[in-house]
Amino acid sequence: MKSNSASRDADHLRSRRWRLAAAALVPLLLAACGGGGQADGGGAAAPYHLGVLVDLTGSYAALGEAEKASTAAFAEKVNAAGGINGRELKLTVVDGRSSESDAVSGVRKLAGDGALAVIGPSGTSASIAIKPVTAGLKIPAIGMASGTAIVEPINEATWMFKNFPDITRSTRAMLSFTKSLGAKSVAVLAPNNAYGQQQSKAVPTLAAEYGLTMAGSELHDPDATDFVPQLTRLKSADPDSVIVFGVVPGSAVVAQNAKQIGFDAEFVYEPGSASPDFIKVGKDAVEGRYVVGTKALVSDSVAEDDPQYQAVKDFTAAYGAEPTQFAGNGWDAISLITEAIKKTNPDPSNLEAARTAIRDALENDLGGLALVNGVYRYSPTDHSGLGTEGLALLQVRDGAFRLAGRLSESGEVVLNQE
Repeated sequence: MKSNSASRDADHLRSRRWRLAAAALVPLLLAACGGGGQADGGGAAAPYHLGVLVDLTGSYAALGEAEKASTAAFAEKVNAAGGINGRELKLTVVDGRSSESDAVSGVRKLAGDGALAVIGPSGTSASIAIKPVTAGLKIPAIGMASGTAIVEPINEATWMFKNFPDITRSTRAMLSFTKSLGAKSVAVLAPNNAYGQQQSKAVPTLAAEYGLTMAGSELHDPDATDFVPQLTRLKSADPDSVIVFGVVPGSAVVAQNAKQIGFDAEFVYEPGSASPDFIKVGKDAVEGRYVVGTKALVSDSVAEDDPQYQAVKDFTAAYGAEPTQFAGNGWDAISLITEAIKKTNPDPSNLEAARTAIRDALENDLGGLALVNGVYRYSPTDHSGLGTEGLALLQVRDGAFRLAGRLSESGEVVLNQE
Protein backbone atom coordinates (compact mmCIF):
# COMPACT_ATOMS: atom_id res chain seq x y z
CA MET A 1 0.00 0.00 0.00
CA LYS A 2 2.83 2.34 0.89
CA SER A 3 4.53 1.65 -2.41
CA ASN A 4 1.34 2.31 -4.41
CA SER A 5 0.81 5.61 -2.57
CA ALA A 6 4.36 6.76 -3.33
CA SER A 7 3.86 5.87 -6.98
CA ARG A 8 0.64 7.88 -7.15
CA ASP A 9 2.38 10.85 -5.48
CA ALA A 10 5.21 10.71 -8.00
CA ASP A 11 2.74 10.55 -10.92
CA HIS A 12 0.83 13.50 -9.49
CA LEU A 13 4.04 15.51 -9.12
CA ARG A 14 5.13 14.79 -12.68
CA SER A 15 1.64 15.74 -14.00
CA ARG A 16 1.69 18.98 -12.02
CA ARG A 17 5.14 19.85 -13.39
CA TRP A 18 3.92 19.28 -16.97
CA ARG A 19 0.90 21.56 -16.39
CA LEU A 20 3.10 24.32 -14.96
CA ALA A 21 5.53 24.03 -17.83
CA ALA A 22 2.73 24.18 -20.39
CA ALA A 23 1.21 27.22 -18.67
CA ALA A 24 4.58 28.96 -18.76
CA LEU A 25 4.89 28.28 -22.49
CA VAL A 26 1.50 29.76 -23.48
CA PRO A 27 2.53 33.45 -23.35
CA LEU A 28 5.69 32.64 -25.29
CA LEU A 29 3.73 30.79 -27.96
CA LEU A 30 1.20 33.61 -28.22
CA ALA A 31 3.98 36.16 -28.61
CA ALA A 32 5.63 34.04 -31.30
CA CYS A 33 2.29 33.82 -33.16
CA GLY A 34 1.82 37.56 -33.35
CA GLY A 35 1.84 39.19 -29.96
CA GLY A 36 2.32 42.60 -31.65
CA GLY A 37 -0.83 44.65 -31.42
CA GLN A 38 -1.83 43.28 -28.02
CA ALA A 39 -3.63 45.98 -26.08
CA ASP A 40 -2.58 44.97 -22.56
CA GLY A 41 -1.21 42.25 -20.37
CA GLY A 42 -4.58 40.49 -20.52
CA GLY A 43 -3.91 39.54 -24.15
CA ALA A 44 -6.93 41.32 -25.69
CA ALA A 45 -6.27 42.35 -29.30
CA ALA A 46 -5.82 46.10 -29.71
CA PRO A 47 -8.90 47.69 -31.29
CA TYR A 48 -9.13 49.40 -34.64
CA HIS A 49 -9.44 53.02 -33.56
CA LEU A 50 -11.28 55.43 -35.88
CA GLY A 51 -11.92 59.14 -35.41
CA VAL A 52 -15.39 60.59 -36.04
CA LEU A 53 -15.10 64.32 -36.76
CA VAL A 54 -18.66 65.63 -37.09
CA ASP A 55 -20.47 68.87 -36.34
CA LEU A 56 -22.53 68.52 -33.17
CA THR A 57 -22.96 72.27 -32.65
CA GLY A 58 -23.43 75.20 -35.02
CA SER A 59 -25.22 75.39 -38.37
CA TYR A 60 -24.36 71.80 -39.37
CA ALA A 61 -25.44 70.17 -36.10
CA ALA A 62 -28.31 68.34 -37.82
CA LEU A 63 -25.76 66.66 -40.07
CA GLY A 64 -23.33 65.75 -37.34
CA GLU A 65 -25.87 64.26 -34.96
CA ALA A 66 -27.14 61.91 -37.67
CA GLU A 67 -23.59 60.99 -38.73
CA LYS A 68 -22.61 60.30 -35.13
CA ALA A 69 -25.66 58.07 -34.65
CA SER A 70 -25.13 56.07 -37.84
CA THR A 71 -21.43 55.44 -37.23
CA ALA A 72 -22.24 54.31 -33.68
CA ALA A 73 -24.94 51.96 -35.00
CA PHE A 74 -22.48 50.51 -37.50
CA ALA A 75 -19.79 49.97 -34.85
CA GLU A 76 -22.31 48.33 -32.52
CA LYS A 77 -23.38 45.95 -35.27
CA VAL A 78 -19.77 45.07 -36.19
CA ASN A 79 -18.66 44.55 -32.59
CA ALA A 80 -21.68 42.40 -31.78
CA ALA A 81 -20.58 40.13 -34.63
CA GLY A 82 -17.02 39.80 -33.27
CA GLY A 83 -15.37 42.93 -34.62
CA ILE A 84 -13.08 43.24 -37.65
CA ASN A 85 -10.50 40.51 -38.08
CA GLY A 86 -11.09 39.70 -34.41
CA ARG A 87 -10.52 43.26 -33.22
CA GLU A 88 -13.07 45.61 -31.70
CA LEU A 89 -13.98 48.77 -33.62
CA LYS A 90 -13.40 51.78 -31.36
CA LEU A 91 -14.73 55.25 -32.19
CA THR A 92 -13.62 58.59 -30.78
CA VAL A 93 -16.02 61.44 -31.55
CA VAL A 94 -14.84 65.05 -31.86
CA ASP A 95 -17.17 68.02 -32.42
CA GLY A 96 -16.12 70.05 -35.46
CA ARG A 97 -18.45 72.86 -34.28
CA SER A 98 -19.36 73.75 -37.89
CA SER A 99 -16.01 75.55 -38.03
CA GLU A 100 -13.03 75.14 -40.32
CA SER A 101 -10.53 75.89 -37.54
CA ASP A 102 -12.18 73.42 -35.15
CA ALA A 103 -12.14 70.77 -37.88
CA VAL A 104 -8.41 71.28 -38.37
CA SER A 105 -7.70 71.04 -34.63
CA GLY A 106 -10.01 68.01 -34.46
CA VAL A 107 -8.02 66.12 -37.09
CA ARG A 108 -4.79 66.92 -35.24
CA LYS A 109 -6.28 65.67 -31.96
CA LEU A 110 -7.55 62.43 -33.48
CA ALA A 111 -4.25 61.76 -35.21
CA GLY A 112 -2.41 62.41 -31.94
CA ASP A 113 -4.75 60.05 -30.12
CA GLY A 114 -3.80 57.25 -32.49
CA ALA A 115 -6.82 57.08 -34.81
CA LEU A 116 -6.12 55.04 -37.95
CA ALA A 117 -8.45 57.14 -40.12
CA VAL A 118 -10.95 59.98 -39.81
CA ILE A 119 -14.63 59.92 -40.71
CA GLY A 120 -15.58 63.49 -41.55
CA PRO A 121 -15.90 66.41 -41.48
CA SER A 122 -19.60 67.01 -42.11
CA GLY A 123 -19.38 69.94 -44.53
CA THR A 124 -17.53 71.05 -47.65
CA SER A 125 -15.69 74.06 -46.20
CA ALA A 126 -14.30 72.08 -43.25
CA SER A 127 -13.36 69.16 -45.50
CA ILE A 128 -11.41 71.49 -47.77
CA ALA A 129 -9.70 73.00 -44.72
CA ILE A 130 -8.40 69.67 -43.43
CA LYS A 131 -7.12 68.46 -46.81
CA PRO A 132 -3.55 69.76 -46.39
CA VAL A 133 -3.54 68.65 -42.75
CA THR A 134 -4.33 65.03 -43.66
CA ALA A 135 -1.44 65.14 -46.14
CA GLY A 136 0.93 66.49 -43.51
CA LEU A 137 -0.13 63.96 -40.88
CA LYS A 138 -0.48 61.13 -43.41
CA ILE A 139 -3.86 60.05 -42.08
CA PRO A 140 -6.74 59.12 -44.42
CA ALA A 141 -10.04 60.99 -44.06
CA ILE A 142 -13.41 60.78 -45.80
CA GLY A 143 -15.24 64.10 -46.00
CA MET A 144 -19.00 63.64 -45.95
CA ALA A 145 -19.83 66.45 -48.36
CA SER A 146 -20.12 67.13 -52.08
CA GLY A 147 -17.79 70.01 -52.93
CA THR A 148 -15.39 69.04 -55.73
CA ALA A 149 -12.54 71.01 -54.12
CA ILE A 150 -12.46 68.47 -51.28
CA VAL A 151 -10.62 66.03 -53.55
CA GLU A 152 -9.28 68.31 -56.29
CA PRO A 153 -6.65 68.78 -57.48
CA ILE A 154 -5.93 65.13 -56.85
CA ASN A 155 -2.22 65.69 -56.19
CA GLU A 156 -3.24 67.75 -53.12
CA ALA A 157 -5.80 65.17 -51.96
CA THR A 158 -3.61 62.08 -51.61
CA TRP A 159 -5.02 61.35 -48.14
CA MET A 160 -8.46 62.95 -48.63
CA PHE A 161 -11.56 61.21 -49.98
CA LYS A 162 -15.25 62.05 -50.02
CA ASN A 163 -18.35 59.89 -50.13
CA PHE A 164 -20.90 62.05 -51.86
CA PRO A 165 -21.37 62.75 -55.59
CA ASP A 166 -19.89 65.94 -56.96
CA ILE A 167 -22.38 68.75 -56.47
CA THR A 168 -22.10 69.63 -60.16
CA ARG A 169 -23.85 66.39 -61.01
CA SER A 170 -26.72 66.82 -58.55
CA THR A 171 -27.04 70.43 -59.75
CA ARG A 172 -27.43 69.11 -63.28
CA ALA A 173 -30.19 66.87 -61.99
CA MET A 174 -32.04 69.82 -60.47
CA LEU A 175 -31.61 71.94 -63.60
CA SER A 176 -32.62 69.20 -66.03
CA PHE A 177 -35.67 68.49 -63.90
CA THR A 178 -36.81 72.13 -63.80
CA LYS A 179 -36.30 72.27 -67.57
CA SER A 180 -38.54 69.20 -67.96
CA LEU A 181 -41.25 71.05 -66.03
CA GLY A 182 -41.17 73.83 -68.60
CA ALA A 183 -39.03 76.35 -66.72
CA LYS A 184 -37.25 78.97 -68.82
CA SER A 185 -35.45 80.83 -66.03
CA VAL A 186 -33.78 79.86 -62.78
CA ALA A 187 -32.49 81.55 -59.62
CA VAL A 188 -30.12 80.36 -56.88
CA LEU A 189 -30.26 80.67 -53.09
CA ALA A 190 -27.16 79.42 -51.25
CA PRO A 191 -25.19 79.89 -48.02
CA ASN A 192 -22.34 82.38 -48.08
CA ASN A 193 -19.50 79.91 -47.50
CA ALA A 194 -17.05 78.04 -49.72
CA TYR A 195 -19.72 75.53 -50.69
CA GLY A 196 -22.44 78.05 -51.49
CA GLN A 197 -20.10 80.39 -53.31
CA GLN A 198 -18.96 77.53 -55.54
CA GLN A 199 -22.54 76.72 -56.50
CA SER A 200 -23.49 80.34 -57.06
CA LYS A 201 -20.63 80.66 -59.55
CA ALA A 202 -21.20 77.30 -61.24
CA VAL A 203 -24.95 77.40 -61.87
CA PRO A 204 -25.01 80.12 -64.60
CA THR A 205 -22.76 78.06 -66.89
CA LEU A 206 -24.67 74.85 -66.19
CA ALA A 207 -28.03 76.57 -66.63
CA ALA A 208 -26.99 77.81 -70.06
CA GLU A 209 -26.37 74.20 -71.13
CA TYR A 210 -30.05 73.54 -70.48
CA GLY A 211 -31.24 76.71 -72.18
CA LEU A 212 -32.19 78.30 -68.87
CA THR A 213 -31.76 82.02 -68.20
CA MET A 214 -30.31 83.13 -64.86
CA ALA A 215 -32.82 85.38 -63.12
CA GLY A 216 -30.77 86.01 -59.98
CA SER A 217 -28.54 84.64 -57.25
CA GLU A 218 -28.57 85.33 -53.51
CA LEU A 219 -26.19 84.31 -50.73
CA HIS A 220 -27.15 84.25 -47.04
CA ASP A 221 -25.40 83.81 -43.71
CA PRO A 222 -24.98 80.04 -43.11
CA ASP A 223 -26.52 80.50 -39.64
CA ALA A 224 -29.49 82.54 -40.90
CA THR A 225 -32.95 81.75 -39.55
CA ASP A 226 -34.87 84.14 -41.81
CA PHE A 227 -34.56 84.35 -45.59
CA VAL A 228 -37.26 86.88 -46.44
CA PRO A 229 -34.82 89.60 -47.66
CA GLN A 230 -33.11 87.27 -50.13
CA LEU A 231 -36.36 85.67 -51.27
CA THR A 232 -38.01 89.06 -51.75
CA ARG A 233 -35.22 90.14 -54.09
CA LEU A 234 -35.41 86.87 -56.01
CA LYS A 235 -39.19 87.12 -56.26
CA SER A 236 -38.87 90.53 -57.90
CA ALA A 237 -36.82 88.87 -60.68
CA ASP A 238 -39.76 86.50 -61.33
CA PRO A 239 -37.85 83.22 -61.98
CA ASP A 240 -39.73 80.09 -63.01
CA SER A 241 -37.64 77.97 -60.66
CA VAL A 242 -35.29 78.35 -57.69
CA ILE A 243 -32.45 75.97 -56.84
CA VAL A 244 -31.92 75.93 -53.07
CA PHE A 245 -28.52 74.91 -51.70
CA GLY A 246 -28.13 74.35 -47.97
CA VAL A 247 -29.18 72.01 -45.21
CA VAL A 248 -32.03 71.53 -42.78
CA PRO A 249 -33.46 73.18 -40.80
CA GLY A 250 -32.59 76.31 -42.81
CA SER A 251 -33.81 74.94 -46.14
CA ALA A 252 -37.21 74.13 -44.61
CA VAL A 253 -37.45 77.71 -43.30
CA VAL A 254 -36.77 78.88 -46.86
CA ALA A 255 -39.94 77.06 -47.91
CA GLN A 256 -41.91 78.67 -45.08
CA ASN A 257 -40.62 82.15 -45.94
CA ALA A 258 -41.38 81.67 -49.64
CA LYS A 259 -44.95 80.72 -48.81
CA GLN A 260 -45.18 83.68 -46.43
CA ILE A 261 -44.36 86.20 -49.18
CA GLY A 262 -46.34 84.44 -51.90
CA PHE A 263 -43.31 83.33 -53.93
CA ASP A 264 -44.74 80.49 -56.00
CA ALA A 265 -41.86 79.52 -58.29
CA GLU A 266 -40.89 75.83 -58.51
CA PHE A 267 -38.37 75.31 -55.68
CA VAL A 268 -36.01 72.35 -56.02
CA TYR A 269 -33.74 71.38 -53.11
CA GLU A 270 -30.31 69.74 -53.00
CA PRO A 271 -29.49 66.62 -50.90
CA GLY A 272 -28.94 68.71 -47.76
CA SER A 273 -32.74 68.76 -47.47
CA ALA A 274 -33.11 64.97 -47.72
CA SER A 275 -34.15 64.52 -44.11
CA PRO A 276 -37.44 63.99 -42.25
CA ASP A 277 -36.70 67.33 -40.56
CA PHE A 278 -37.35 69.05 -43.88
CA ILE A 279 -40.98 67.95 -43.55
CA LYS A 280 -41.22 68.35 -39.77
CA VAL A 281 -39.97 71.95 -39.89
CA GLY A 282 -41.41 72.99 -43.25
CA LYS A 283 -44.84 71.38 -42.68
CA ASP A 284 -47.36 72.30 -45.37
CA ALA A 285 -44.91 74.76 -46.96
CA VAL A 286 -42.86 71.84 -48.34
CA GLU A 287 -45.81 69.83 -49.61
CA GLY A 288 -45.24 69.08 -53.30
CA ARG A 289 -41.61 70.22 -53.24
CA TYR A 290 -38.85 68.20 -54.89
CA VAL A 291 -35.55 67.13 -53.32
CA VAL A 292 -32.59 65.29 -54.83
CA GLY A 293 -31.40 62.87 -52.17
CA THR A 294 -30.86 59.45 -50.66
CA LYS A 295 -32.85 56.37 -51.61
CA ALA A 296 -32.91 55.44 -47.92
CA LEU A 297 -35.81 57.87 -47.44
CA VAL A 298 -37.87 55.73 -49.83
CA SER A 299 -36.32 52.36 -49.02
CA ASP A 300 -39.58 50.48 -49.67
CA SER A 301 -39.49 51.75 -53.26
CA VAL A 302 -35.94 50.58 -54.02
CA ALA A 303 -36.13 47.75 -56.56
CA GLU A 304 -34.57 44.40 -55.66
CA ASP A 305 -32.36 44.54 -58.76
CA ASP A 306 -30.95 47.93 -57.70
CA PRO A 307 -27.26 47.48 -56.74
CA GLN A 308 -27.94 49.47 -53.55
CA TYR A 309 -30.96 47.42 -52.48
CA GLN A 310 -29.23 45.31 -49.81
CA ALA A 311 -27.07 48.16 -48.52
CA VAL A 312 -30.10 50.41 -48.08
CA LYS A 313 -32.03 47.65 -46.31
CA ASP A 314 -29.11 46.88 -43.97
CA PHE A 315 -28.62 50.54 -43.14
CA THR A 316 -32.27 51.35 -42.41
CA ALA A 317 -32.63 48.21 -40.26
CA ALA A 318 -29.51 48.93 -38.18
CA TYR A 319 -30.01 52.67 -37.87
CA GLY A 320 -33.30 52.21 -36.05
CA ALA A 321 -34.59 55.75 -36.58
CA GLU A 322 -35.91 57.68 -39.57
CA PRO A 323 -32.98 57.76 -41.99
CA THR A 324 -31.52 60.96 -43.38
CA GLN A 325 -29.05 61.84 -46.09
CA PHE A 326 -26.50 62.62 -43.40
CA ALA A 327 -26.97 59.33 -41.55
CA GLY A 328 -26.37 57.55 -44.84
CA ASN A 329 -23.20 59.58 -45.34
CA GLY A 330 -21.88 58.45 -41.96
CA TRP A 331 -22.81 54.83 -42.60
CA ASP A 332 -21.03 54.81 -45.96
CA ALA A 333 -17.89 56.50 -44.61
CA ILE A 334 -17.37 53.99 -41.82
CA SER A 335 -18.32 51.12 -44.16
CA LEU A 336 -15.62 52.19 -46.65
CA ILE A 337 -12.90 52.40 -44.02
CA THR A 338 -13.98 49.09 -42.50
CA GLU A 339 -13.78 47.39 -45.89
CA ALA A 340 -10.30 48.82 -46.37
CA ILE A 341 -9.29 47.38 -42.98
CA LYS A 342 -10.73 43.98 -43.87
CA LYS A 343 -8.76 43.96 -47.10
CA THR A 344 -5.43 44.81 -45.48
CA ASN A 345 -5.66 43.48 -41.89
CA PRO A 346 -3.25 46.16 -40.63
CA ASP A 347 -1.45 46.01 -37.28
CA PRO A 348 -2.82 49.01 -35.32
CA SER A 349 0.36 49.18 -33.25
CA ASN A 350 2.22 50.35 -36.38
CA LEU A 351 0.30 53.57 -37.04
CA GLU A 352 2.18 54.76 -40.09
CA ALA A 353 1.94 51.43 -41.90
CA ALA A 354 -1.71 50.92 -40.90
CA ARG A 355 -2.77 54.36 -42.11
CA THR A 356 -0.95 53.90 -45.38
CA ALA A 357 -2.49 50.48 -45.92
CA ILE A 358 -6.01 51.86 -45.35
CA ARG A 359 -5.39 54.78 -47.71
CA ASP A 360 -4.03 52.50 -50.41
CA ALA A 361 -6.95 50.08 -50.07
CA LEU A 362 -9.50 52.88 -50.33
CA GLU A 363 -7.85 54.09 -53.51
CA ASN A 364 -7.25 50.75 -55.21
CA ASP A 365 -9.17 47.82 -53.73
CA LEU A 366 -12.83 48.82 -53.21
CA GLY A 367 -14.02 49.19 -56.78
CA GLY A 368 -17.71 48.37 -57.20
CA LEU A 369 -18.63 48.49 -53.50
CA ALA A 370 -22.39 49.22 -53.32
CA LEU A 371 -23.48 51.26 -50.31
CA VAL A 372 -26.26 53.70 -49.36
CA ASN A 373 -25.11 56.62 -51.55
CA GLY A 374 -24.21 54.53 -54.57
CA VAL A 375 -21.55 52.23 -56.00
CA TYR A 376 -18.06 53.44 -55.06
CA ARG A 377 -15.20 53.33 -57.54
CA TYR A 378 -12.28 55.24 -56.05
CA SER A 379 -9.07 55.30 -58.05
CA PRO A 380 -5.68 57.06 -58.00
CA THR A 381 -7.23 59.84 -60.11
CA ASP A 382 -10.69 59.96 -58.50
CA HIS A 383 -11.22 60.24 -54.73
CA SER A 384 -14.92 61.00 -55.17
CA GLY A 385 -15.78 57.72 -56.79
CA LEU A 386 -19.51 58.27 -57.28
CA GLY A 387 -21.94 59.31 -59.97
CA THR A 388 -25.44 60.51 -59.12
CA GLU A 389 -27.18 57.26 -60.07
CA GLY A 390 -27.08 56.37 -56.39
CA LEU A 391 -29.43 59.23 -55.56
CA ALA A 392 -33.11 59.73 -56.39
CA LEU A 393 -35.58 62.49 -57.13
CA LEU A 394 -37.91 62.70 -54.15
CA GLN A 395 -41.18 64.58 -53.74
CA VAL A 396 -43.03 65.45 -50.55
CA ARG A 397 -46.55 64.10 -50.92
CA ASP A 398 -49.07 63.75 -48.11
CA GLY A 399 -46.42 64.64 -45.54
CA ALA A 400 -43.87 62.01 -46.60
CA PHE A 401 -41.11 61.55 -49.15
CA ARG A 402 -42.10 59.62 -52.27
CA LEU A 403 -39.94 58.35 -55.11
CA ALA A 404 -40.50 60.65 -58.11
CA GLY A 405 -37.66 59.56 -60.39
CA ARG A 406 -34.16 58.19 -60.71
CA LEU A 407 -30.91 59.85 -61.72
CA SER A 408 -28.41 58.84 -64.37
CA GLU A 409 -24.66 58.77 -63.70
CA SER A 410 -24.28 62.24 -65.20
CA GLY A 411 -27.23 63.66 -63.29
CA GLU A 412 -30.08 63.54 -65.79
CA VAL A 413 -33.49 62.81 -64.25
CA VAL A 414 -35.70 59.97 -65.45
CA LEU A 415 -39.17 60.48 -64.01
CA ASN A 416 -41.30 57.62 -62.72
CA GLN A 417 -44.14 56.67 -65.01
CA GLU A 418 -47.31 56.67 -62.94
